[in-house]
Amino acid sequence: MGLYKRDKLYWFTITYNGRRVQGSTGTSNKKRAEAIYSKVHSDLIEGCFFEKQKSQTITFKEMAEKYLEKYQKQRDPYSIKHLLPFFGNMILGFCSIIVD
Repeated sequence: MGLYKRDKLYWFTITYNGRRVQGSTGTSNKKRAEAIYSKVHSDLIEGCFFEKQKSQTITFKEMAEKYLEKYQKQRDPYSIKHLLPFFGNMILGFCSIIVD
């Protein structure tokens, strides 16, 4: 079991399909932490842990537009625009990180 205590709270670490998932259970109660760990583990197996619904419908172009809106002062838009012709209409279903 990948459950351990750091300071007063329990934390978990799970490796599934080559991905390492870590997080706090937010509790100091061991029984509750075990229940949270089990829930996260089952969600990983079922494919519900990451935001699949949103990632299966958003395209690279939509994600790039949101990214540029948020970071246009720090980033040169050219860094993404040359990728749009190739990746623009691809759905980011494989990606779990979405720029909000």
